[in-house]
Amino acid sequence: MIEFIFIAYAWIAGYVFSAIGTENDSRPVIIERLFYSIFWLVVGASILSTILATKVLGSEK
Repeated sequence: MIEFIFIAYAWIAGYVFSAIGTENDSRPVIIERLFYSIFWLVVGASILSTILATKVLGSEK
């Protein structure tokens, strides 16, 4: 399951670095993309870890 985290990270990082070159390379644009890529990476990792924990441990009763 760790592969999904690496796949998500690679996808987001690839998008960020490819999109940076298409628009102006001003500092606010770069900072905005890095913030959102890190934010969604954390959200995705949290959701994935919750799903994994539910599958491994089962639902609480």
